[in-house]
Amino acid sequence: MLERVRVTVEQTEMARPQGSRVRITASFGLTAFVSQRTELEILFKHADQALYQAKAQGRNRVCIGDA
Repeated sequence: MLERVRVTVEQTEMARPQGSRVRITASFGLTAFVSQRTELEILFKHADQALYQAKAQGRNRVCIGDA
């Protein structure tokens, strides 16, 4: 699902007031609950780590973090 969102963002061009066009890309970090006992803070930490991994690998991608 996030890969489809990333591709849609990448294929969208924005027009600037000066008439030029800008291409936009996006990176996403993804993680999941593995049990009801997973703390929200840990979940966000894993998603954040995955996002930084996506940026370090060249941006415009989806990376999955530890669950």
